[in-house]
Amino acid sequence: MPETRTLAELGLAMPGTREARVSGVALDSRQVRPGVLFAALPGASVHGAAHAAQAVERGAAAVLTDPEGARIAAEALAGLPVVLAEDARAAFARACALWFGPAPETVVAGTGTN
Repeated sequence: MPETRTLAELGLAMPGTREARVSGVALDSRQVRPGVLFAALPGASVHGAAHAAQAVERGAAAVLTDPEGARIAAEALAGLPVVLAEDARAAFARACALWFGPAPETVVAGTGTN
């Protein structure tokens, strides 16, 4: 059985709603699988909420977005747990840190063409 966590365990409190469990996190609606939390974040030219219907069709268990995203995708998100955050990008970053764990203290990379 895949690992699951509650939204609260990812720092995404939803007072007064049922506690959803998620099996992963995704920023790209094409990467959503059943049980995944989809982050519908504002972009430079398109809001991620424009892709919420696709994420729901793919089985998203919950959606994290900002108030504008909730307005854009209201119809697609009906009946799904929606986490609203004024700064949804920061909330998603914190949730990812809790899902994947801390970054390593040292990162080494090799670059170059030869």
